[in-house]
Amino acid sequence: KTDPGAWRKGILAKDLEQEELKPIEWVVDGLIAPGLNLIAGKSKIGKSWLVLWLAYAVEQGLELLGFKCTKGSVLHYSLEDGKSRTKNRWKVMGIKPQEANYQFRDRQPKIPLLTMGLEEEIEDWIINTPNAKLVIIDVYVKVKKTLGGYKLNAYENDNHNLQDLQTLATKYEIAIVLVHHLKKLKATDVFDEITGSAGIQSNMDSMIVISSDRKKTKNPVLKCIPKDAEEQEFEISLNQKCIWENLGKPGLAALTNIQKAITLTMNDDKERTPMQIIIHIQEHYSDEDWGDEHIRKEITRLVEKSCLMKTKRGHYKQLPF
Repeated sequence: KTDPGAWRKGILAKDLEQEELKPIEWVVDGLIAPGLNLIAGKSKIGKSWLVLWLAYAVEQGLELLGFKCTKGSVLHYSLEDGKSRTKNRWKVMGIKPQEANYQFRDRQPKIPLLTMGLEEEIEDWIINTPNAKLVIIDVYVKVKKTLGGYKLNAYENDNHNLQDLQTLATKYEIAIVLVHHLKKLKATDVFDEITGSAGIQSNMDSMIVISSDRKKTKNPVLKCIPKDAEEQEFEISLNQKCIWENLGKPGLAALTNIQKAITLTMNDDKERTPMQIIIHIQEHYSDEDWGDEHIRKEITRLVEKSCLMKTKRGHYKQLPF
């Protein structure tokens, strides 16, 4: 039975204002927080390589794309790759995971779907695992329970699948990461390219999209919208070990040496005149034969490339994103 007086279990605003809450303990600083998170990209772009490193980085307390990871226990549902492929990929990456708990599709008993036992299984792992920090489900569609016809529309179905999972992640302050796909068609907002309904986005605490933006760069661009931090956008690339690397702001990797020097000079968010930039460059890069006029031209080119912004006449600053 429902309890009509259950509203008394709430909290008054004045009491909430006085309550001391601990700060967010990011699983990956600024990218993945406790709660429900999404990593989406086109098929075969390298999402599984990314979460393999994510699992290892959290297990070992390393970095992901230059962002510090909290060390803790990991549960990884690898539902598209089997044991052999996973071990081969570890070998390519040069890693030897030890404590991460992997679940594969051929497991007996079978892995349950969402709303049909998966949440309870994850909760049991959390309760029985010291320092549980991260659950990865690669991919969402393999555990999605679809109720078609008159029962639920697409939005309601995604919300039905994800709401309890988000509640679970919030309750135990762990990160649950869903790997998902993008649509083939481009959209003005890259997050609208996520396959499925808006019910997916509405349940996410952080969304990461690996986008192939050929207008900006030949490399994929990672875009992240976390609820509790600033939006992130940077160019990424797979190295020889198939580990994703952060190449900086989109287009930065393609800059000339002098343009990179100017960009690094402006990386402290201060406003400068061209002469201040010239003095700094010539002091710190004395081995280079970069004259005043050459540096001025490159400042103009960086503004045209949207790597710098002109705040007022004769003053420049790095873009805030």
